[in-house]
Amino acid sequence: MIKDLIMDAKTDKDSMYVLIKQFEPLIDKYSRLLNYEEARTDLIIAFIELIHKIPCLETPKNISYINKSIKNTYIRFSKSNN
Repeated sequence: MIKDLIMDAKTDKDSMYVLIKQFEPLIDKYSRLLNYEEARTDLIIAFIELIHKIPCLETPKNISYINKSIKNTYIRFSKSNN
């Protein structure tokens, strides 16, 4: 399911929206931790860029890859804002 959504999201806006909604709790968590006004938007943009770059891997690896990438993006934004 996730693998198909990732492949579809590269060309279909509706599939991208579904993926964003699935990872929204994680995005919201890190946007609250960043504590600046455009944090959520910046994380969503980074998420979309990530989806376009992600290789086609097995499903458990995709979820882990996305989670780690969002966390690393949070760390990068956190360092740049301090």
